[in-house]
Amino acid sequence: MEAAYKAMQAALRSTILGYILQKSPGLFERLIVELLVAMGYGGSQQNAAEQLGRTGDGGVDGVIN
Repeated sequence: MEAAYKAMQAALRSTILGYILQKSPGLFERLIVELLVAMGYGGSQQNAAEQLGRTGDGGVDGVIN
């Protein structure tokens, strides 16, 4: 069962990474801000996080309070 679980985890990780790599950098930037908020940084999405960056700007992409 452990081997099957590890194989499923690896397949899921590969699927998610493939999905992200096919999308725009803007989606990745939003995903990271949303992930940090979901992990409890800064409170709610509305109050805690702001996406600042624009694709290809080479700078700060967001702020988590």
